[in-house]
Amino acid sequence: MNRETIRSLLLWLLVASAVSLVVLYTAFVYSSMRAGPAHLISCMEVNVRMSAWTCEQVLRHATFSKEHLAELNRSAGARFPISMGDTRKAEEILALFLDKGVDINAPDERLNGWTALHGAAISREPKEVALLLKYGAKVDVRDTHGRTPLELARLVQTKRQDDSQLAETIRLLETAQNKPRS
Repeated sequence: MNRETIRSLLLWLLVASAVSLVVLYTAFVYSSMRAGPAHLISCMEVNVRMSAWTCEQVLRHATFSKEHLAELNRSAGARFPISMGDTRKAEEILALFLDKGVDINAPDERLNGWTALHGAAISREPKEVALLLKYGAKVDVRDTHGRTPLELARLVQTKRQDDSQLAETIRLLETAQNKPRS
C-alpha cells in the first residue's frame, strides 16, 4: 500500500469512529430523556463525568411527565436530590424538583408514610435536614405510625446516644418545631 492509500484509510477510520461516537452518544441522550428523575440523579452520582453531565442536563431541561411527578410524590421524591454528595448541586436539584411540582412533604407510600424529612431525620446527615427545612418541609407531619421526624430521630438516639450528627439533627428539628408559625 502506498502512503496516499494508508492516509485515506486512516481518514476513513477516523470519520467512522467519530460517527460511531455521535450515534452512541445520541442513543445515550435519548435513553436518558426517557428515564425518570430518580434514575437521572443516580446517573449523575455514579457515572463518569460526560455521562453524569448529560444526565444532569436532561434532568435540568426536561419536563417531568405526569407519571414521573406522580411517582416522585408517591415515594417522597424530595429525598432523591438531598442525598447527593455535592451539597450545592443537591440544593439546586431540590429547588428544580420543587419548581417542577414535587411535594416536599409527600409521604412515601411504601415506607410507613415517611416524608423526605423523616428519612433525613434518621440518616445522620444534618445538612439534609437543614436543606429540607430551608425549603419548607413540615416538622409536624406524621408517618403511618403517628411519628414526626423529630420523634423518629429521638427513637434512633436511644440506640446511638453518643452520635453527634444525630444530636445536631435533633437540635435542628427542635428549633424548627419551636419556631412560631406564620
